[in-house]
Amino acid sequence: MEERRPTSSRNATTMENARRFLYDEDEPPIEYPVAVQLGTHTNLSNADKDRRNNRLSPIMASCLGVFAGIWNRIQHTPRGRLLGFGGCIVGALLLILMFTSRGGGGGGGGGGRGSRGMEKVKEKILQAGLSNQHLLATGSSPQHKALRWLALEDKTSEDDPFLLQRYALAVIYYSTAGSGWESKTNWMSTKGYCSWYGIECAFKGSNFEGNDEITTLSLPENHLKGPLPSEIQSLSNLITLELTGNNLTSTLPTELLSMPNLNYILLRKNQLRGTLPDDYWYGVGGLRELDLGHNELDGTLPPMLFGQSNLRKLGLEYNKLNGQISPDAVTGLTRICK
Repeated sequence: MEERRPTSSRNATTMENARRFLYDEDEPPIEYPVAVQLGTHTNLSNADKDRRNNRLSPIMASCLGVFAGIWNRIQHTPRGRLLGFGGCIVGALLLILMFTSRGGGGGGGGGGRGSRGMEKVKEKILQAGLSNQHLLATGSSPQHKALRWLALEDKTSEDDPFLLQRYALAVIYYSTAGSGWESKTNWMSTKGYCSWYGIECAFKGSNFEGNDEITTLSLPENHLKGPLPSEIQSLSNLITLELTGNNLTSTLPTELLSMPNLNYILLRKNQLRGTLPDDYWYGVGGLRELDLGHNELDGTLPPMLFGQSNLRKLGLEYNKLNGQISPDAVTGLTRICK
């Protein structure tokens, strides 16, 4: 009758054989030159390189040794077979996780590329003077959210001629609680912004889905809530700004009046506050209609406002403004609401 070796002895022998097999201990060791130990470059034969590169890590070797022991148990008892089968499944899952985690490292490289892309886009924004460094670095700011969307989701190149316009629109969206807008078709999508709700582009039909110079931003009664950001100045070809009947707060951005083509500013029935200083209106030569009625503006009526030669309609009713309008100061106005 054949003498049966103890199970522990068989397992130890099996693991030892697996270890020797994995580490090629039946082959002579690779003699590495001193240069290798010092971390410098040296030449190895192709066979030595294959042996070195194909060596498994100690963790992998231990795992395979355990699997070998489990397999040995499978051959002797029904319970052992069940445990062995379960162990094989767990081991396979562990191997999958190990290789998946290695693949995830490659994803980290993509994140690095995304970070580099963000830095390039950020530099472009800073060079244009649209936003400051602090706002772009503050995670909760509309500027930072717009930057992340632009670089990581929209993936607009820093060389795109419409980069700054897309950025400005994204800042407007995040600054005015865009997620709560009543209508926001195509906003914050990768489609050209000429197809976004409320935007019209120069000489383009309504079915145009690309980017072009924006001439109209019209979002009346659309549940915009919050401050109108200064980044709107990037829409330098804007002719009409129609945001009546929303919940815009803060002061009127002075940047609006430096936009050379802006003819119509329609912001009635919001919650705008602050004053209208006289020097505010020096560069507004093309303004034809200004409607700021039903807001919370205060201070004195600026005489310079009434001397705009192209201004035809002015709405300032239901504010907290005071002062008198001299008939001699009014030049081209055909209608005043106060």
